This record gives sequence, C-alpha cells and structure tokens, in this order.
Amino acid sequence: MTASMIHTLILKDLYFSRPYIAMGLPAGLLSLGLVYFGNQLGFYMGVTLLITVVVGLGMFIIFETVINERKMQTLPFIMSLPVTPLQYLCAKLWGNLLIYFMSWGILAVATTLVILGRDAIPNGLLPLAILVLVELLVAHCLILAVALMTESQGWTIGAMVVCNLFFQLFLYTVSNHPGIKPFTQSAIPVWSSMFFTFLGLLFVTATAALSIAFWIQTRKKDFL
Repeated sequence: MTASMIHTLILKDLYFSRPYIAMGLPAGLLSLGLVYFGNQLGFYMGVTLLITVVVGLGMFIIFETVINERKMQTLPFIMSLPVTPLQYLCAKLWGNLLIYFMSWGILAVATTLVILGRDAIPNGLLPLAILVLVELLVAHCLILAVALMTESQGWTIGAMVVCNLFFQLFLYTVSNHPGIKPFTQSAIPVWSSMFFTFLGLLFVTATAALSIAFWIQTRKKDFL
C-alpha cells in the first residue's frame, strides 16, 4: 500500500508537469542546435539559452509539485486520502528528482553528443560542461530542499536567487581553475583530479541538503 500510494502521487506530479517538460525539452534541444550549427554568437546564445532552460524547467517543476500543493488548495484533498506525511514527503522528494532528472539527463546526453560531434568545439570542453550541468542539478536539489522545508514561495524564490548568484561564482571559479582551464582546448576530454574533486563536492552538497530537508520533514506529525 505504501509503495502504491507513493507511486500514485509521483504519477500525479508527472502528469501536471507535462506542459513544462513539453516546452522545456524542445527549447533545450533548440539551444543545442544553436551551439552545433551556429557561429560564435550562436554558440554563446545557445549556451545561455540552455542554462536558462535547465534552471527554468526546475523552478516550474518545483512550484507545480511542491509550492502549489498548498497554494492551490490541492493539499487538503491529498490529506483526505490514506496518505501519511512520510509517504507524501517521499513522493515529493523522489518524484521531483525523477521528473527533473529525466529532462536533465536527456539534455546532458545531447550536450555531450554536440560537443563530441562538432569539430569546431574542442572535446576538452566536455568535463567543464558536465560540471556546469551537474551544478545546475545540485542547485535544483538545494531549491527543492528549501521548498520542502518551508513550502513558501518567497523562501523558494530567495533560494533560487542565491543559487543563481552562486552559479556565476562557480562558473568563474571552475572555468579559470588551473586544474580545469588548461585542458578545455584539448582535442580529447581530460578527466583531471580537480574535475572529480569538484564533482565530489557537488554530490556531497546535494546529498546533505536533501538529507537535512528529509530529516526535518520526517519530524512532522501531520501535514500542517
């Protein structure tokens, strides 16, 4: 019964997230088309659009699946079902990650194919691109953690602003790091020790944020 109810809630969130996925995926693929077929200006426009799509898609999904549950009075209906707060939390956490990761994964694979498939783009950019995409995934996890803990639109938007500012700092730091920058123009991807260090730090950050949010929410005895 527990697994079945969680599965049902996840399917509900997936159903209501379909419009955002239907808009986000084509926009993301279009941005990669600009990267692949465009000139230098098209490359930068495509990269900017891709980042915007990945960030925006995550925000729309979080608002639809978490924030709007209480704002649009969907939560009272869910409370009338045989659902415990823990089941609801698991559905929101794993469902949101699954829904977002499907789109993120498709765009990440497409980005890899674009970098490796176009001769004008050095393959050495692939590790940097992966770090950037993973950072955006981690930012989504951080914003999701805040949304789950607060269920507040204001706090969630605030978390988004902070994560976007941190992204700029992260991008500057990684792209200019001596363990990453010298290899970005190489003919083959170079998986340096700093690449795995940054990757590990991002993984730890996402895991810690979601674990804290989960622990705090499991202390709730009801939906209020």
